[in-house]
Amino acid sequence: MLLPIRFVPVAVGALLLFSCGSGSDDQTDSSAQAGNGIPDGPEISYEHLLDITDSEDVMFNRISDLRVTSEGDILIMDAGSAQAHLFDADGNYLNSGIGEGAGPGEARFPAGLLGMNENDEFVMHSQGLRRMSVYRIENREITPLTDISTSRFPAGYSLQPDGSILLFERASTNPDGESTERISLMDREGDIVRDAYITFPASEALRVTNPDGLTMLTFTTPNNSSSKVVFHGDTMVMINQAELGFRRYSLKTGELLTEVSIDTPDFPVTREENREFLESIMGALELSSSQVTDLLGQMPEVRGKLMDVRYDPAGYVWIKLLPHDEEDPKLEWLVFTEEGEFTGRMIQGEQGNILRVENGIIYLRMDDEDELPMVRVLRTDLL
Repeated sequence: MLLPIRFVPVAVGALLLFSCGSGSDDQTDSSAQAGNGIPDGPEISYEHLLDITDSEDVMFNRISDLRVTSEGDILIMDAGSAQAHLFDADGNYLNSGIGEGAGPGEARFPAGLLGMNENDEFVMHSQGLRRMSVYRIENREITPLTDISTSRFPAGYSLQPDGSILLFERASTNPDGESTERISLMDREGDIVRDAYITFPASEALRVTNPDGLTMLTFTTPNNSSSKVVFHGDTMVMINQAELGFRRYSLKTGELLTEVSIDTPDFPVTREENREFLESIMGALELSSSQVTDLLGQMPEVRGKLMDVRYDPAGYVWIKLLPHDEEDPKLEWLVFTEEGEFTGRMIQGEQGNILRVENGIIYLRMDDEDELPMVRVLRTDLL
């Protein structure tokens, strides 16, 4: 029986400036660092390969995720239209699947994430129908396989080769109300067969309450301590946005395989900056002055350090720095081998969100000149 693993953060001051481990106590120190403690290294460059845009076959609404099949075809999830679109490696349209509705394989309010296994099968969470739907790509067609009812609302998920589904659940969605975030395993019937076999502390959240003190909604800021995970096969990579580094786990055993932690100075967030952030969202939330005052007391006092993480199955971990310079808000990624060796840094010159990195190829969601969603494919010199 595997015992649950709980990660307990170590005080940053007790860590080496740049330390990494691979499932052991051995640590290495790097002296090649920029003045802010971030490792200095070669810049990774890239070239433009192709764009996937609207056509007579596809009109994108809200592109939410992307996966690459074993044949090199590109599967794009459009949560806005509840459809998945398949293209070949050159960007030529092949087929579409899913669709909005309540029938077999259809979706309502899809979460927008795709979890694909090595057999070109993938899972997608239909939030409106409270089910996980599994599909197969075969002969370049998307075929629904099964719908699994569930009361879970995972923040992330991955389909395993045997058809079981890994779930990443935040503390607010845990059925037992525990204040930890967890990785659990669901079988093909929807039963949890390994519950919380990897856990870590709950993400910070700001709470908006009513006059009776009841929570109306929760949200986070870029500076809050919050976990993000990515899956591929039997590997999970996790970051905490308040720390500079990452952890890589085996999903078969729950073992921590690699831990990288970089000691960087903390930068304070002023009360005025926090107030400006709240004012930018007050209209949408319709906050009262007393609620704003309460939220100001909950706001973090130091800036976050990371924005996002990606895992290239070729064996690289990409972590995205949170920009701190308002006059030069460049998007910068640090790239490591999965064993924790620093490889280089990339300045993302294209505005948009990197959905996927696969064998050194970047798949970037962005808007075209008409502000319509599209996918841009870039090739790095990493491989």
